[in-house]
Amino acid sequence: MPSTTSTSTSCGNCRSFKRPSSYLFPSFQLLTNHTMNNDFPALYCPAVVNDLAHRLGSLPHFLDAINDVMKFGRLEDHELQHYSRKIIALTENARITLRREGVALYMFILCSEELLPYKSVYFKLLLWIRCRRPAFPADMGDRITSLLFVLESNFVIRCGGVDTRA
Repeated sequence: MPSTTSTSTSCGNCRSFKRPSSYLFPSFQLLTNHTMNNDFPALYCPAVVNDLAHRLGSLPHFLDAINDVMKFGRLEDHELQHYSRKIIALTENARITLRREGVALYMFILCSEELLPYKSVYFKLLLWIRCRRPAFPADMGDRITSLLFVLESNFVIRCGGVDTRA
């Protein structure tokens, strides 16, 4: 079973992975521990994607997994496009997890202190996706719009000094 605490999962598929000829970015060389240069998770490896999806599916590993996804924010737009579908799928997985845990995914709805870090990091991921939206393929527009819809409200409630915004 893959490790749930690290992206260094062993994967037979990754050892035989060959980069497609269109994959011309020299900064993305396969490392032995399933990360790419600059500490990016190796999203071309199914075991790494499954590990990230598993970690995004449970709160104990959620924050670390979101932080791993956010590492792609350092990429240039043309580099980010290569991973955009997986990033959006992982973000959708994070949304499902937070909803399952009872987090209301609107900035104007209060959240318990216990769940606030998860909601906050999720909204930071959404803000990053909104800023980098031009880097995502146009055919993903509906999926991205569905994720970013929660950012459209200007309605904010503050109660007891807690700001529910990310």
